[in-house]
Amino acid sequence: MVEYKDGSIHQVPAVTLVNSGQGHSTYVKVLPSQIGDLDVSVMAKIGDFFQTIAYDKVQRTIQVKPNGVYKTMNEQHLVHVQQSSFSNTFRLTDPPNIVRGSKKSSMTISGDFMVPSIDGLSSLLQQPYGCGEQNMMNFAPDVYITKYLKVVGKLTSDIQRKAKGQMEFGYQNEMTKVHYDGSFSAFGNSDSSGSTWLTAFVLKCFGQAKDLITIDDNVMGKAMMWLLTHQMADGSFSEPERIIHTNMQSGSGHGVPMTAFTLVSLLENQQLHLIQGRTVDQAIKKSVQYLETRLNTLHDAYSTAVTCYALAKANSSLANTCFTKLQNAASHEGEKMYWKKTSHISKRVGNNQLSARAPPQDVETTSYALLTYIQMGKVTEAFSIVKWLISQRNPTGGFVSTQDTMVSLQALSEFSSRFALGPSTTPGYGVHFHATGSNFAHIYDVSSQTYDVSHKVEIPTSVPQIDVQVSGLGVAVLDVTSEYYVQGSQTDNHINVTVGITHETLNSITVKSCMRWTDPSDSGMLLMEVELPTGFNPDVDTLKAQAAIKQFEQRGRYVPLYFDGLRSQEQVCVNVKINRADPVVRSQPCHVIAYDYYEPTRQSVAVYESGVLKSSNICDVCPACSFCTSGNRPPIVG
Repeated sequence: MVEYKDGSIHQVPAVTLVNSGQGHSTYVKVLPSQIGDLDVSVMAKIGDFFQTIAYDKVQRTIQVKPNGVYKTMNEQHLVHVQQSSFSNTFRLTDPPNIVRGSKKSSMTISGDFMVPSIDGLSSLLQQPYGCGEQNMMNFAPDVYITKYLKVVGKLTSDIQRKAKGQMEFGYQNEMTKVHYDGSFSAFGNSDSSGSTWLTAFVLKCFGQAKDLITIDDNVMGKAMMWLLTHQMADGSFSEPERIIHTNMQSGSGHGVPMTAFTLVSLLENQQLHLIQGRTVDQAIKKSVQYLETRLNTLHDAYSTAVTCYALAKANSSLANTCFTKLQNAASHEGEKMYWKKTSHISKRVGNNQLSARAPPQDVETTSYALLTYIQMGKVTEAFSIVKWLISQRNPTGGFVSTQDTMVSLQALSEFSSRFALGPSTTPGYGVHFHATGSNFAHIYDVSSQTYDVSHKVEIPTSVPQIDVQVSGLGVAVLDVTSEYYVQGSQTDNHINVTVGITHETLNSITVKSCMRWTDPSDSGMLLMEVELPTGFNPDVDTLKAQAAIKQFEQRGRYVPLYFDGLRSQEQVCVNVKINRADPVVRSQPCHVIAYDYYEPTRQSVAVYESGVLKSSNICDVCPACSFCTSGNRPPIVG
């Protein structure tokens, strides 16, 4: 019996008789006819067709997903209504290569702009979690959100327990990336050296979490000592080898942003009792002097923003000078203020207006600018920065990549904890939403009682656009999201991927995937995600034997492969051998996705399909099945 979540039941005629004292295996042919979750129930009973003496039953849920690559597009607004109202049109146009029946659209409303990030603690970022930096996505967001909720008095026992569990998980995982000398790197001891940037980042996060979970002071002490021994005579910090965080390559040399970032980490942990205070104080003083002498050489927004934050945090005499430089570099868009590396074109898919996004570097830069404003006491003036950052957020409360998500979350939580925007500071608070579309209408009021509650309503797929009118008094967040799957190849100007099958049988396939970096500058970390046919698993030994693959994991039917950066026009090819685990036939085309870790929108997609699997039937892979041995063989399906 197969039961769908919508309540419809489909009987599967499969009965196997087992004599006393014997065992028997059987297979049931199931062909799902719709997308979604289906429950499969299997019953074993003692008796006959007329009487049941005893029975046992198990039930499992199978996810039926569309054949394609999952995409989500959204548009989010921090709405502030006072004398005037807010109105906007959200177009929900389908992209040309959408998988029919896979689209879901929704509208979510909340009063507190931190609610989406709190609700999305487990899924702030839709990326794998394999390397040392990605693992911190299980850690840092929980730290900032827990601290924020404690400050505003809204930390519930459920959220605290969930956040603590994820922090402890992230902490233990990160310890697999530590080197013998106390430094950290993306892939641990398989890397030739620790990373200055990642070690400073881990030290910063562990320091923030010390009052939330148990952190070994010896781990932090060794990390800090490693950093101090890698400070140059002029006070700067640089990477021993390859820079994994490409934003650190920007501007007038990677020494400036790298030094600023490391300085912030040292400032936040300068009271660490395992290190002599004088040693840390001297290192901080040298770094501050280094940054001060290079203020006039800063010509890009990212280096300026992270430097200004570090100097403000260090109470530098030139903090105001740097702040003025930062203000002059700002861009404005209506009531929003942000910082950008260069002018950019928003990413769009077809006519879908929900897909507009700034590059992750602009989000990270703007987040450092917000932290600087807060550090300088310019909290009221920073509200326009917050509005822009909210407009770049994804439906789960995160952003595009790891660093823009974590820095933004730190900045937004600090702003929210210092500058209350809700009913407590707005007498008569109440925000009224009225959404209309083709055969669709929805009304919702955010009040003082529902301020920190997330309200979600589904939008019918037949609605091409909705018009939203907002009135009242106060601040609220509005998010309109579309989720769907797309099929087919996708090209990109920065990265290219090709795929082919070099060997195939009914039970084993070898896929050769090649990735080329075509951008003029060198890349940072790259990922290649290989989709597997249903019923197949990767051959682990084949993956381990290839030195080009720094690390791999399995996420459902996808196998993410991690690679060091490539030089311009450099190509890397790998073989992914996959073996049959279950008797599944009628396989669909599979995708291989290659993308830049720090700029996931730089993405290329290729498709492969096994002719052998496509033309096979169930009796080819399960000749012992009852409906095969009975002579009732099903026809080959194409």
